[in-house]
Amino acid sequence: MLDRLGATLGHEQVDQVLGRFAEASITTIHLGRSTDSSERYDATLDIQADGSWTWTGQTAAHDTHANQRGTHP
Repeated sequence: MLDRLGATLGHEQVDQVLGRFAEASITTIHLGRSTDSSERYDATLDIQADGSWTWTGQTAAHDTHANQRGTHP
């Protein structure tokens, strides 16, 4: 679990950390605002202040639920 990794590390350092996890086949969950490229992620879940969300899978081959949207009751 990575909580706001970009708050303490620069873009290049975040990229290195995520790259090393990927090389070791370690799954990560990264919480925080993303201004970085999503190339390092298999999928992203964007949650809005009103509870609505968007799930975007980077490749349809890995995620059969690519580009789903939802709302919080």
